[in-house]
Amino acid sequence: MRTRSFLPRPEYPRPDRQRSFLQGVDWLNLNGAWEFRFDPDDCGRDKHWFEPDEQRWRDQIIVPFCWESLAAWGEGDAAGNDHFYSTRVYRNPLEVTSQNYRGAARFEIGWYRRAIEIPANDKWNKRVILTIGAADFYTEAWCHGELLGTHEGGFTPFEFDLTDTLQRNTKGQLAATIVIRVEDRMENYQQPVGKQWGWYSSASGIWQTVFVEPRAPQFIERFQITSDIDRATANFRIFCAGGSEVLIYVTNPAGEQFTATASVKAGVAEAELNVGKPMLWDTSLPQLYSIQFHLHGVDNEDVVHGYFGMRSLSAESVKGSTAPGTLCLNGEAIICAAHFTSPITQTAFTQPAIRRPFATILRTQSVLASICFACTSKLMTQCCSTMPTRLAFCSCATFRILEKAETRSAAVLAMRPQCAEQSHATSITHQLWPGVCLMRHGDSADRPSS
Repeated sequence: MRTRSFLPRPEYPRPDRQRSFLQGVDWLNLNGAWEFRFDPDDCGRDKHWFEPDEQRWRDQIIVPFCWESLAAWGEGDAAGNDHFYSTRVYRNPLEVTSQNYRGAARFEIGWYRRAIEIPANDKWNKRVILTIGAADFYTEAWCHGELLGTHEGGFTPFEFDLTDTLQRNTKGQLAATIVIRVEDRMENYQQPVGKQWGWYSSASGIWQTVFVEPRAPQFIERFQITSDIDRATANFRIFCAGGSEVLIYVTNPAGEQFTATASVKAGVAEAELNVGKPMLWDTSLPQLYSIQFHLHGVDNEDVVHGYFGMRSLSAESVKGSTAPGTLCLNGEAIICAAHFTSPITQTAFTQPAIRRPFATILRTQSVLASICFACTSKLMTQCCSTMPTRLAFCSCATFRILEKAETRSAAVLAMRPQCAEQSHATSITHQLWPGVCLMRHGDSADRPSS
């Protein structure tokens, strides 16, 4: 099976909490070809499909594309307005049309299998962790026939520890045969779903990056950073699984370094760090601070890299505006010119490459107006609002992600009021988020969609 000829989404999928940097050396990207088979009769468990077997499965699927997409089967180039879903997933493919594809009977269970080798270097003398970015909806995973665990949900990442199930192959190298079963029932009334349910095709199976990386036994689970530009401080809450102390190293955009130390108490380390004169994240200059956390454990040190911006967002009264509150960035009112868009790629039924459409907007807008992307499905809501790689790009490209109360999201590139005046903008408010009225420019043809 060819697994090295094509690697979709090769980037490390979690730049906001990054441990590894060199694919094939200190982490393994498992996107690409996996052996695959549907399970129409739900007999895979009884027939022990999860156990090692030298016989190849007949089909292959491209991870991380959901099995309804053409891209999952290597047919993405054939996609178009009249051909954007794969008929492979249907029990009676010849009966499926553009009118009935949403509700036509389809396969609900898929099995994935892939054999991997763990790189033979010192970086892997830790726990070996398998992370699945997202799989819809109920997932079970095995390694060499041993159950790793289960997960229910279609949106969030989850992980399994491979360490104790690894075996040495004939070359003496640590290896794993990973089997993943994903079930996504058509009768999913109890599942949390987005607007795609009943409107668009389902998005079943693995649909985010799968990767393996080494991690210390005592590790940083997550962290929260709260910046205060008035006090020139950044407050840190670091959630740890074990460990005694966290060293915090911060580097500002000019290269100046700041350090702090926090003791781990009840699984949490907290610290406040003065960063001198704040170098603000702004729409005209999106400056970011880089950060490293070093958690001291019993035998190993866990090092996590991240970033943050010094900025403030508030809703304040603005002279000349009748809105109860106007969105302000770093104390200055910003104008949001929003429009509705639904940039779902037809080839993959999943998030588009964010750099191309956003960079095009930056080049083609005659005036820096804010662009709000209202996301219309589970797929776009996940990718635009919570996918770390998209957040990282938005942070560097002057976009700002704002969450709505429901399932939609918006990526906002803001413009200063004086720029709006140059483009004959009018100060019209529009209620996009409860309690916050956003000013925009342009006439009624540019009116934002809620």
